This record gives sequence, structure tokens and C-alpha cells, in this order.
Amino acid sequence: MSIGDDAKKIAAFKKQFRAAYPIVPDEERKIWEILEQPGTPTMLTCEKDGKVLAVHGGPTENFDELLKGIRELHAKL
Repeated sequence: MSIGDDAKKIAAFKKQFRAAYPIVPDEERKIWEILEQPGTPTMLTCEKDGKVLAVHGGPTENFDELLKGIRELHAKL
């Protein structure tokens, strides 16, 4: 999610930093507010239909634990 940025700014960021992951524009900060203003960066784990399963806001202190949690969510689907 890119808080306050439009598609043009996101495209420039993705090109500059070669970001291969999806970045969702949130120009009006609606998603950010719904998620109760999570820290930056924010990672969402979603189902294919868009249902949010987990939100991680802020820096990742322990990537292995975060990945383990995502795998556990995926196994339940």
C-alpha cells in the first residue's frame, strides 16, 4: 500500500527500486484508516478475493517468524 501516492508515483518508485511486488495506491488514505494507521512499511496477507487475513505494520524484526505465520495462514486456506 502506498499511502497518499497515485499510480504515477508508484510506477516511478517501482522502476527506480525494481520492486517486483504489488503496491496498492491509497491516494485518499482510506485503506490506511481502515487498517487503523499501521506503521510503515505495511504488509497485507490476503486471499485471492481480497479478504485481509493479516496485517503487519512497521519494520520486520524477525522475518522467519513472519514467514512462518504467513505459511500457517496459507495452510488453512
